[in-house]
Amino acid sequence: MTVAEGAIDFFYHVLDYSLMIHLSAAEESFLRFQRVGVLAIGSKDGFPRAIPLCYVLHKGAVYIGTGGNSWKVRRLDREDRVTFVVHEYSEDWDNLRGIRLSGRATVLRSGPEYTESKEALFAKYHQYGSTLEWVDGEDVMLKVELEAKASWDL
Repeated sequence: MTVAEGAIDFFYHVLDYSLMIHLSAAEESFLRFQRVGVLAIGSKDGFPRAIPLCYVLHKGAVYIGTGGNSWKVRRLDREDRVTFVVHEYSEDWDNLRGIRLSGRATVLRSGPEYTESKEALFAKYHQYGSTLEWVDGEDVMLKVELEAKASWDL
């Protein structure tokens, strides 16, 4: 671990950044309306891997459904710091807007929070439960607790 990585790790453990994040009404509305975000997680070779996926904003956190053995879950065992970007493109660049959220991700495999977040995700996307098979115990919810944000034109 480099000195810089050690310092970052120290501050993440000493300070509770989750208490410092507050989404504005415009940011929250934007996140609830949008359908796809991009999750970035560091990989073994040091390069981030980014993947577009469906999500739900629920009780101040971002939740993502995925297979329990997916690369995302396996990678989060080693590195829980993630960035999640949701944006809206327009040919008129005066109308570009979006938000970048950073935080720590945890894997939920069962329990009340797992059930509640899964139900919120299923309510947002009808494909869950109808065309996409979900198996409790095999599929999981990822929870991203927000620690930092940057938004543009929201």
